[in-house]
Amino acid sequence: MAIADTDITLATQGGQKQSVPLFADRISFLGEASYPTGGMLIGDGLAKKLKSGREVLAIVPNDCGGYIVVWIPATKAIKVYESDIDSDQPLKEVDNATDLNSVTFNLLVLST
Repeated sequence: MAIADTDITLATQGGQKQSVPLFADRISFLGEASYPTGGMLIGDGLAKKLKSGREVLAIVPNDCGGYIVVWIPATKAIKVYESDIDSDQPLKEVDNATDLNSVTFNLLVLST
């Protein structure tokens, strides 16, 4: 069964007007030496780097060292997931205090 347009909820749409452009920025950074449960808090640093008070809508992971990352808007954090090769379970968040300092996270940030 296909997913119909009536089954899709459009939460945020940008780039429709010149007054509300959609920006796409490529960023990269090293992970934290001690990953905190709930995600790496990147919101303040990202806001300073973008220099415009834009609202981050989503991130698109590129090369993230084999990890999957998700943007958490409520906390302005990037949550990092990994797979358990020996399990048929969904991805799990990396353990608290995991050293990700040798991992370069390359992301595409979509913002308005």
